[in-house]
Amino acid sequence: MKGLLKFFEGLPNLRVTSRARRRPRSSTIAKPKSSIDPQTGLPWTDKNNPDPAHRGRPLIGVPVLYGLVPDGPGHWSGRLYNIDNGNSYAGHLLEIDPRTIRVEGCAIGICGGQNMTRIK
Repeated sequence: MKGLLKFFEGLPNLRVTSRARRRPRSSTIAKPKSSIDPQTGLPWTDKNNPDPAHRGRPLIGVPVLYGLVPDGPGHWSGRLYNIDNGNSYAGHLLEIDPRTIRVEGCAIGICGGQNMTRIK
């Protein structure tokens, strides 16, 4: 699956890129939840990144799903980057149907997931 996908209202849209044979490669932020960060009054940046050199980079294009490798039909494992706290976690991408994927992950023993729907 590749294309532009949308989480629930208020969360960023993600662009999923793929290689041959429909294998997801990575996902980057395509559009932030709003154009301006209300805390700074400026465009969004990767301000919570633990690496100070990355904190000023624009949020658009930041990889949030990466290192995805197949581990079953319609199922990939890799890393999830949380833009809210700057941490990365082990996670999974599951292809539910041609228009929907589910992203799941766990942090400090708490697990969850969200579906994303293709909008382009």
